[in-house]
Amino acid sequence: MQLLKLSLFLMFVFNNFYINAANKSYKGKGLEYQKLQPLTHVIHILTIDPALYRLELVKAHNGVFGRETVPAIALRKNAVAAINAGFFEIGNSEDGRPSGNLVINGKILSVAKNPQASLILANNSIDIMFIRSNVKVKFNNKEINVDKVNQFIKENETALYNSLWGYSTLTSYDRDEFLISNENIIAKIFKHGDSVIPSSGWILSLPHTYQLPFVKVGDPIELDLNFEQEQEQVYLTDSVMGVPILINEGKIVAELEKFGSKSFTLHPHARTAIGFRADGTIVIVVAEHLYAQPLREVTLGQVQDMLRREGYYGEKLATTNILEALAVVEQQLQSKTMAVGLTLPELAKLMIELGCIKALNLDGGGSSTMFLDGVVVNATVGDSDEGMGKAVLRPVSDALVILKR
Repeated sequence: MQLLKLSLFLMFVFNNFYINAANKSYKGKGLEYQKLQPLTHVIHILTIDPALYRLELVKAHNGVFGRETVPAIALRKNAVAAINAGFFEIGNSEDGRPSGNLVINGKILSVAKNPQASLILANNSIDIMFIRSNVKVKFNNKEINVDKVNQFIKENETALYNSLWGYSTLTSYDRDEFLISNENIIAKIFKHGDSVIPSSGWILSLPHTYQLPFVKVGDPIELDLNFEQEQEQVYLTDSVMGVPILINEGKIVAELEKFGSKSFTLHPHARTAIGFRADGTIVIVVAEHLYAQPLREVTLGQVQDMLRREGYYGEKLATTNILEALAVVEQQLQSKTMAVGLTLPELAKLMIELGCIKALNLDGGGSSTMFLDGVVVNATVGDSDEGMGKAVLRPVSDALVILKR
């Protein structure tokens, strides 16, 4: 596929700005928006001057679990704009839990042991890099490698929990748990799991079988909650995982086409990406994609709604035959915008075209959302994870909001 014929459009990117959903122009000092529709694509581009605006990570419900829509998060922060951010778990007891590293305002919500591509916000600047968590606890010279932070655990795993996880650790009863104060002192010892988590400090959870030296309340404890980049310690106040890094040092990452599964990398999807130029200008892209709902999965309620939209009420609805109803439903399913999303290589090329020297792919698919000046500017369509083919605004785990300085 040819890359979007961008050369025909880039001359307009910084001159004509408008919000399609509100049918009005938008060009603010330091914040500029453009909607491009080359070929079969629909692409939304936001450029931000970091001297006038700052980025802030916000977690839905201000805790590990739970989801909110991007507009809901943006409105409670009084943000000018916002996009969806990190990957997260959907459904069951882990709904809304971040899938990778997430640190907000110095508070750790989630970490992953493997190196992860991450967006780093610190000291009024942004960066994109691979980081690895390095979480350790030391009792009386015995070092414990912590397996998980704020996650459900298996029987033989070690874990740390803070109040962002919830009221208690939700661990099995067959555990030993230790309340660690902010002063890194053992404040209490529990001979069971599911301990109440303090408003500050941590709970360390260990298997009953874990061999520890003798410890008592009041003993000091060393708590190492660091992150590393290439074995050098990195201090993080705000960080969210993305995957993969698209551009590094002004070049598309080598062998990007071979990253992950073929479906994730080489099939077109709705995408959200963030990058920055050499002068610090932040570039955000959201690409739309139609996730068509198969006819066999349409519910009776949806059929009724589709027929009503076409004026089928009362006697007309009652006397409609199956073939006529089927024709209406098929027309409705095909009437949505036929936007085709981007593959990861196409997304990387677009970010290069937009002048980025570094860029990161964020969560996409049905999560891709751009909120600007009070409206969602992109068409949001559910994917195979949730709401397939429906025009729904998916609640997400966390968002990046754009605030005036």
